[in-house]
Amino acid sequence: MKNLSTRSKLILLVVVPALPVLALTLYSAFEERALNLAGIALVTILLVLGAWYGTEVFVLRNIRTLLDTARRVRSGDLGARTGLHHERDELNQVGREFDEMAETLQRRDLELKKAMQELQEQAITDPLTGLHNTRYLRELLPGELLRAKRKGSPLAVIMIDVDHFKRVNDSLGHEAGDRVLRELGALFKQSIRGSDIACRYGGEEFAIILVDATSESARRKAEDIRAAVKRLKLSHGGKPIGDVTVSLGVALFPYHADQTTTLLRRADEALYQAKGAGRDRVAVSDAGAAPQGRETPKSHSAPAR
Repeated sequence: MKNLSTRSKLILLVVVPALPVLALTLYSAFEERALNLAGIALVTILLVLGAWYGTEVFVLRNIRTLLDTARRVRSGDLGARTGLHHERDELNQVGREFDEMAETLQRRDLELKKAMQELQEQAITDPLTGLHNTRYLRELLPGELLRAKRKGSPLAVIMIDVDHFKRVNDSLGHEAGDRVLRELGALFKQSIRGSDIACRYGGEEFAIILVDATSESARRKAEDIRAAVKRLKLSHGGKPIGDVTVSLGVALFPYHADQTTTLLRRADEALYQAKGAGRDRVAVSDAGAAPQGRETPKSHSAPAR
């Protein structure tokens, strides 16, 4: 201290006592800055979390909904919808457009299925009578025979032909002939059970399949149909068509045949037996072995006219 100048001594006397105050001031400033930085960091974290939550809720979740719905639609679930209709942002707008597209696809798919079903129905339906056609009969009968075989139950085929149908066409015209066929088709359909099947076999010929039918029940049903046809009073263009009669042939599975083609042929042969015996009558096939307890098949004549 002896070597210090008077000026240096004065500086020391001023500075040294002020050091604690200076240190305290610097510490306070540092502490304030640290608090500010911590506050900024906390706010930043909260902002990041808020942005993440908003992105998760309003963006990513909606995107996942869109992707999930798209996968469902692609897999065939055309009824799937995003349900994003509430907000006005771009993602919700995309969701609305997607749902409208899916709805259009679903509507067109239903229309296509309906059109396909109609085409399938047309392919197996006779347009004149509304009955099933020959194609349907030949596709259906093998399955019915298999079912009857598994159940151990009989099945009958009745072939029906309109007597002297050509005379109706020649004398009254084809429109009158069509009227006869339509009326007969309606009568045959009304005459059978829901489990039975009536078909137009071609021209003026029809076929009826009777499931779980015995020889007696099939013969009785054929006779009822014959009598119902004879009672019809048909007219066309205000003019009576005249009496209409039919001949019917009956064949049974498995007694007369156990295959589709053979069974139809046996019924057709019985039909022509009825026609050869004078028409307007029922004949049961005499081919093959008769079932036990059943009388020998024969033609059943209608009362003399």
